[in-house]
Amino acid sequence: MPVHVGAGSSAIQLSGGHSSDPTGGSAGDLYYDTNLESWKFYEHSSSSFKKISLGAPGESDNPASDGKAVYDAGDRTDGVKYIKTTSADPSANNSTTYATYCLVSDDTKWGGSGGWTLATHIPFSSSAWHLSGSFSSSNHYHSWSHWTRQSPHFYSGSGQFDYSTPCMAIGYFIPFDDILIMTYDSSTSSFLNPGASCTYSRNSSNSKESLYKIQTTRTNYVWSSGGRQSIYKAGNISNSLPTWNAQRSDQGFTGNPWANSGSTYGGGSGTGVNFNTYNLVFNTQASSGSYNTDSEGNKTRITTTMVANGNTGNNYGHTMQHGFGSYHYHGGYEGTASYVLGQASYCEMQRNHVSSTDSTGGWNSDVYCSAQGSFDTQIKGWSIWVR
Repeated sequence: MPVHVGAGSSAIQLSGGHSSDPTGGSAGDLYYDTNLESWKFYEHSSSSFKKISLGAPGESDNPASDGKAVYDAGDRTDGVKYIKTTSADPSANNSTTYATYCLVSDDTKWGGSGGWTLATHIPFSSSAWHLSGSFSSSNHYHSWSHWTRQSPHFYSGSGQFDYSTPCMAIGYFIPFDDILIMTYDSSTSSFLNPGASCTYSRNSSNSKESLYKIQTTRTNYVWSSGGRQSIYKAGNISNSLPTWNAQRSDQGFTGNPWANSGSTYGGGSGTGVNFNTYNLVFNTQASSGSYNTDSEGNKTRITTTMVANGNTGNNYGHTMQHGFGSYHYHGGYEGTASYVLGQASYCEMQRNHVSSTDSTGGWNSDVYCSAQGSFDTQIKGWSIWVR
């Protein structure tokens, strides 16, 4: 039974626990919300109950600017947080609160410390994100609209930007200092158990910008310094996959800096280079720059300096290069994939450079060219996070 305090029109009602707002009310009435574990009062101007005090940064009534702000406030529970940034590019994204997954625990799976905001989540179990229309020299995963979208987007579903649906989240539009690349494997059932992950840090000489700004204004852009800062492996992704193509040894090595520990491998030149030494490169271009693996038409949205033309063992043009958003053309052969798992030379290409559940779009003249073996079945998707 509620307790009435005061008399007449100035009286207020004080009641016990409720799981939802009581019907009606008078200015100043109080009750305890058992779901929010907080007292709420009835506000006359809005004719609704309000929390007496705001929640912690990242709660629905107190959005944080990003995952780092949630982390700095002391929250160490990974999950969906409410993000309303003031620094987004484009700035139109500053006006909306987005329920977005953030990693805020101090875990070696993401470099040992939290504060990460989801930017992109691409699970291969879904086809909703796949390239629209038929693959062509002008429609591929480098030209994919994903890279230049101007606001967060659900490829399927709605509501929260979390593991349940492929998406581009608000993190893509927030300027950042650190980036986390996560690779999923067969055991991945949430962001909390990736197959592999690695981190890189911005070169202090480069401007602090969003992924959107980088992808729409920068080309052949070496973003990080100091190489790969951390690598985590759950143990389900083989350190010897993808397989080097011994039939085309002019491409002397292969390997995936985002899922392999150790060094480049193969039977030609350029092997034995530690993956930690490579820096992150954004938006490589086919006809200019030094990051196209000596091909006429390699273009990749995110890769590493492993693909540099000047690297020993990188002098064979018929090589589709490692990275996200990759398009390849050389001598009449072309192809595309959202995630190429290493330096993929052909003919006799080893198919496990591309996942069986990645959408490879289509191939003119069969870029696999008498390909060998089976498509990769270990990699199940990828995500990008910023801090």
